[in-house]
Amino acid sequence: MTTAEVLRLAGEPGGRGTVVLVDDETAILRICEQYLEPVECDVIACSSGEKALEVVTARPVDVVVSDHAMPGMTGIELLERVMEVSPGTVRVLYTGVLDTRIAENALNRAEVFRFLVKPFDAKALRNVVTQAMAYRRMAEENRCFREEMETLVQAQSREIAEANAFLESLLDTLPAGVLSVDLEGRITRANRAALRALGHDLGDLIGRQVHELGVPCRPEECVASAGGGPTYHNHEVEVTNRWGLRRVLLWSCEQVWTKDGQRAGCASSFIYVSEKRELETAVFNAKQEIEAVFDSITDPTVVVDAEGRVMRANRAFSHLVRKPFQDVLGQGLPDLLGPVGVGPVPGLVRDLFAEATPAQAEHRSPSGTVYTVRAFPMFKRGRVEAAVIRYQDVTAERELKYRLIQSEKMASVGQLAAGIAHEINNPVGFISSNLNRLAEYSEELQRVCRRWTEIAEEVAAGRMPPGEAWETFRQARMQADLEYVLGDIQDIVAECREGTERIRNIVTDLKTFSHPGDGDFQYTDINASLESTLNIARNELKYHCEVVRDFGELPAVLCRPQRLNQVFLNLIVNAAQAIPKSGTVTVRTRAEGDRVTVEVTDTGTGIPEEKLLRIFDPFFTTKPAGEGTGLGLHLAATIVRDHGGEIQVESRVGEGSTFRVVLPVVPPGAPEGQK
Repeated sequence: MTTAEVLRLAGEPGGRGTVVLVDDETAILRICEQYLEPVECDVIACSSGEKALEVVTARPVDVVVSDHAMPGMTGIELLERVMEVSPGTVRVLYTGVLDTRIAENALNRAEVFRFLVKPFDAKALRNVVTQAMAYRRMAEENRCFREEMETLVQAQSREIAEANAFLESLLDTLPAGVLSVDLEGRITRANRAALRALGHDLGDLIGRQVHELGVPCRPEECVASAGGGPTYHNHEVEVTNRWGLRRVLLWSCEQVWTKDGQRAGCASSFIYVSEKRELETAVFNAKQEIEAVFDSITDPTVVVDAEGRVMRANRAFSHLVRKPFQDVLGQGLPDLLGPVGVGPVPGLVRDLFAEATPAQAEHRSPSGTVYTVRAFPMFKRGRVEAAVIRYQDVTAERELKYRLIQSEKMASVGQLAAGIAHEINNPVGFISSNLNRLAEYSEELQRVCRRWTEIAEEVAAGRMPPGEAWETFRQARMQADLEYVLGDIQDIVAECREGTERIRNIVTDLKTFSHPGDGDFQYTDINASLESTLNIARNELKYHCEVVRDFGELPAVLCRPQRLNQVFLNLIVNAAQAIPKSGTVTVRTRAEGDRVTVEVTDTGTGIPEEKLLRIFDPFFTTKPAGEGTGLGLHLAATIVRDHGGEIQVESRVGEGSTFRVVLPVVPPGAPEGQK
């Protein structure tokens, strides 16, 4: 029960107690209620024992004050039932007859708190009820205190038992034998290693004198009696076990003290000398094996301290820096990296010791070799003691990866070639048609100009009056419909300019997309890259897809734009191909702190849940055979991860899919000079 409940039960501030008055006479009930008005409690009046029992059963009650002589259930019977239903409820009985038998039954059967004889005044009733509520409060407080103490004792007992069990388990895991000896030299505890070494069962060993085992640990000689430092420390002693086998042990004995500074006995520990020597040999051999394994690692690997001094290096690292092994140890790492360049190593070492987490970076040596440099922490006693730095030559891997990406890029261009040709052919067609019309207009204009020249010559020679000349000029102009021709020429020129601009944009976007190099990291407008990609994929989209552009304001992103354009093209084309007849492709961009999000959403067929976990696997495709290489999404995910980002997918069959690309504004793998 909580403190608030105790206060409520006792009628203290913060909670009122409850008193039930029971009497079959309504007038007496009303008088008793008036008597109890000054008392801080809630009074419930009941005209019978049955009604009072219902109240006590239904809700918490602190005190029941009942008349004895009532029809049906008497007061003693009621209070006896109350004691069974609610043992904590304080019971008070009053009667109009002073009868010792009633009093004895009330005390023995109902264990009443007080016994009143009518008539009684208000003060007497209030005093009894107040005392009963105080008794109730103290009883509840005592019960709560007792329960809390029992809980505390049980918890402490469990902790002690767990501590003892842990200590026993810890001792049993030790490879050395351990004996606990009291001040009289009796063995009080032994671990499994000690039992095995001495050849005794635990029951036989506990309580025996330690000197009976044949060890030099007697009460008159032992540290437990003499005090001070250890009597024996790493001394070789010879003992005979229960089977008569002689064993040579390396024995130590240390003093044990209590918390108040009193001697409690001693703790003896020992190991087989032969096992120690075998262990030393095993450690030496293990060290030699580790050294051999370290030197057999083909990747250049070096161990440095916090100041960057070389603590250990393998043969591959010596070959990398072109120095003998003995000239490498103790040297500063930056001083050794001349042949390959210092690169990101000092920053990796600094971050590793500061954050105690592995780190990696890419480094290109002056000779063009590309290394992935990884740094791993070496811990000792919970602290970073050294850093292991590994150079992995990934030049061939990067070249293969580049070729694979370029191949997939060209495959994408090939798949779009017909559409791109169609996009170029449309403006070429109407430009050609307009040029034919311009040729016709040119001939008509030449004819009109020749006629105007003839009229001018006739007027100059006096063979044609000016009025007749003007009428002839006007008729020639009307016959040629010169106003329409001149206006149409302007429209034709505008259309030709528009067509050539469309062709130029397509060629420029295609040239940018299919550029054979990775390109350096550069700050790029992602919205402009998406617009360029949509232009390339226009023919895939325009006949059955409505393209919705929902571009937000984005910061410039440091990236390789050719790589990201390939990712965007793959996602947009996939979205278009996922729509069987007609639908919508929405391209959305948002800036979220230091990251940029690009979403491509389609209203297509969706991807089954069992295939979602595999769509980024190489050579896995949901398209029919012959329509996909299975590398598009795999390479897209690889490119996004290379930029320090992530690619996510959500899809529901029959509703469509959303691919989300999240990119950092400044990727962690970008060269320092380009950030």
